[in-house]
Amino acid sequence: MRKFSVRKAWFAVAALAFYGAPAAKAQDSLKLLQPDTDLVITVKMKEMIDSPVIKKYALEHLKAALNSNAEAKKAMETVGIDPMKDLEKMTVGVGMKDPNKPSVTVVVDGNFNASKINEMIKAEATKKKEKLESSEVGGKTVFQLPGSPGGEPMFLSVVSDKQVVLGSKKEFVADAIAAKGNGVGKALADAVAKADSKAVITISANMKELLAKAPIPPLDDDKKKIVAKIVDFNLGIILTNDVNLSIALGAADTASADELVTFLNPMVDQVKGLAPLLGGNLPPELKPLLDFVKTIAVEKKDKAAVISGSLKEEIIEKVAPKK
Repeated sequence: MRKFSVRKAWFAVAALAFYGAPAAKAQDSLKLLQPDTDLVITVKMKEMIDSPVIKKYALEHLKAALNSNAEAKKAMETVGIDPMKDLEKMTVGVGMKDPNKPSVTVVVDGNFNASKINEMIKAEATKKKEKLESSEVGGKTVFQLPGSPGGEPMFLSVVSDKQVVLGSKKEFVADAIAAKGNGVGKALADAVAKADSKAVITISANMKELLAKAPIPPLDDDKKKIVAKIVDFNLGIILTNDVNLSIALGAADTASADELVTFLNPMVDQVKGLAPLLGGNLPPELKPLLDFVKTIAVEKKDKAAVISGSLKEEIIEKVAPKK
């Protein structure tokens, strides 16, 4: 018997983003995450889909992938919507209090029809002849979704017509429904605020708090001193006609940022030197990607050491799947 999985439920959420739902102001996604969140991942789905590089090289392939799933296609046709247009942003908060069992809260912003999502989840469970546990919290339905075999369940609810929340614990979803407004801690919120607003994918962390919890490989004294200078971390991917990547390591002051740049430059040079050797193992069609390595640079921006690189459109043209 096939299992009704978390993956299926998430596809239900994606497929049922209802573009014409009544308007309502969405809660700040960060305020729906847990106070002990250590890492925030943001994906701006609509901006990504609308970017020139995705439109030119990936959009048709993404549509084909969706249409190739007969079950998903039927669900979309039933509600008459296009999930490629109707989802705005996904925010993932990860807590590392127990590194072996991270806690997760996911907030999806868009336009949703709660009754249609709830009906589809229930119909899927009935179709698969599985027991689906649910409860009412603050007037909203919270579903307990079976995890992978041997894995922990996840909990999902449409908390408003603008947001869906998934959590590794029921209380995470309940807190979002209650809109307590506590959200992530100030240090992490400050790190997220430094993320590049033009980036469609960002990963942000307060490094001091994260490294206090997450296990890291043993370091010698010099490397420990360098790592201790990193206050926050921001990775950003900007999509134009090119794909631009940046990693900003924020420091407490400009002098510390200078030290980070001095430490990172030889490492980048080493990567550039090894790239041609490693490229010998790449398939011919992927060797143009080595040109990305040539663009990697390190520079100081204000109080941060920033590693950046760019995959230019002429390279993307060479490696992108053909229509």
